Amino acid sequence: MNLRIYIAIISLLPSFSLAQNQDSSEVFMISRVTNDAVKLRWAPANYVRWIQARNYGFTLERYTVVRNGKLLKTPEKKTIPGPFKPKPLSEWEPYQDVDDFLPIAAEALYGENMEINIGQASIEELVKKGQEQEQRFGFHLFSCDHSPKAAELSGLMYTDNDIK
Repeated sequence: MNLRIYIAIISLLPSFSLAQNQDSSEVFMISRVTNDAVKLRWAPANYVRWIQARNYGFTLERYTVVRNGKLLKTPEKKTIPGPFKPKPLSEWEPYQDVDDFLPIAAEALYGENMEINIGQASIEELVKKGQEQEQRFGFHLFSCDHSPKAAELSGLMYTDNDIK
């Protein structure tokens, strides 16, 4: 039996405020290994992390710890060219008919949103803004869960074909 071990570390490019709550920096990842590729799909844990990811992207590092069935003394590090962040809307357009979820993901990322002047906003307006933000975040991740192309264009998926 051929066993492959694949370790990936994903992090935001610039360091954000050290005073941030640790929960806001969580990213969840799943992987699927086939004979010729490793597919990684990740998602920020909350709206704040989603906005950071949209603006700054992710860095993906690959560590090889086993080669030819033998544990390496020192893991080999390879930084995957990035950053992984959403592609510009113009790069989404050729794929708009790929599936029903891709346009939803694009709208969640690039659709117009409600602007509020915090100093003059009522509680109701602030609540609506918060709900809109959470809905955009939720619909975007849901769409990426159902559309690999949407996940790829969103900078939330990577396929590594350089495996041995």
